[in-house]
Amino acid sequence: MSITKTERRIAIGIGVTIGIIISSLLVRYALTHKEESMKERPGNYLSMRSAIGDRVFPPIPGEIEKNLPNGIVVHYDENQSSQNLPEGVSSRNWVIETHGAFRSERLFILVDEILNYSESSYSFYRASELYVKLKTDQDFDSFANEIDKNQLRIIGQNDSTKEMIIQTKHFSPKKIKLLVSELSLQHKEILSVRLIPWSS
Repeated sequence: MSITKTERRIAIGIGVTIGIIISSLLVRYALTHKEESMKERPGNYLSMRSAIGDRVFPPIPGEIEKNLPNGIVVHYDENQSSQNLPEGVSSRNWVIETHGAFRSERLFILVDEILNYSESSYSFYRASELYVKLKTDQDFDSFANEIDKNQLRIIGQNDSTKEMIIQTKHFSPKKIKLLVSELSLQHKEILSVRLIPWSS
């Protein structure tokens, strides 16, 4: 028994409709599953675990999320602020990966959250670079030869302040704090070391 042209068209239409419904359900399921996996991935703000060290961190404060939306928490520490804090004041310290002006440009931002009683204040710095001021211009060659090239690299100079821009390979909050406090003790040519402020 053969089917008519109209019946054939109806059968094809029903088959195509069922195919579209099934494929859209599969795509929706895959996207939902991917979104859930991304939320649980270490470093994601909602995962509450750092990408390096798997450190548990508290919910991301709104001020951080506003300035660094969709960032990745690379490192998290407590009481590792490079600032001199008064007695009884604590800090939470984050290194968050974000992107720069170009999507391919990776930026690492150090966030110092200073907890002062019921209030918090936030400072944002570049995590992988520091400003270093030498005592004299003649000290440059000596300093450049002394630094550990596996850990530090001179990448430029601030034209207005004449400070060198030093890139560091390791930039957890604890390592940054140590670097800022110890670099001038290790190299007699250094006058000062400071963090580079960052703004969104």
